[in-house]
Amino acid sequence: MDAVLRPTLEPLRPADVRTERDALEQLYFAAFSPPPYVESRAEAQAFGALAQRDAQRPGYVAYVARAATPERTPIGLVYGYQTPSSPPGGDWWDRLLAAVEREGAERWILGQFAFCWFAVVPEAQGMGIGGALYDAVMRHVATPRAWLVTHGDPSPARAMYDRRGWREIARAELGWVPGERAVMGLERGSAPAPRSLPS
Repeated sequence: MDAVLRPTLEPLRPADVRTERDALEQLYFAAFSPPPYVESRAEAQAFGALAQRDAQRPGYVAYVARAATPERTPIGLVYGYQTPSSPPGGDWWDRLLAAVEREGAERWILGQFAFCWFAVVPEAQGMGIGGALYDAVMRHVATPRAWLVTHGDPSPARAMYDRRGWREIARAELGWVPGERAVMGLERGSAPAPRSLPS
């Protein structure tokens, strides 16, 4: 428990995503296999491939929380990147842009920061680690707005987004497993001041 209570936060470089992919997939599975998510090992492996690809995108920024152990196991992760100004191709992007409609796409999605993945292992939740990871990434965001997709059901992550000033702008089927997802947006000038990681 002490290793979880005193993690270290550090940037996660694209090369780290490649070399630590297995550990990041384990982190994802630990965070998203319990309810309400109930995701499988297959989704965790798909996340690993996606994270490695996203690490090459323009404007990529990521932070990881590591346990205070010799292994420095990842126990939390957040990353994002700047969305292209032109609509990317693909079914998922088509469904997202249809859900927010043209005006929403131009205001919230295209050319703005995509807050892509946010995961903390269950035993480290509720300790401020997720909030510290979130703040570390958001300090690097240069766009006026940011957007994300999260589960539609109540969750610790959704509660944090609500506290930080995000608002729901659309809903659609946008996940790997069935169920509506909430598309949320943040006007960055309205975000509360960041908090530091507990010591």
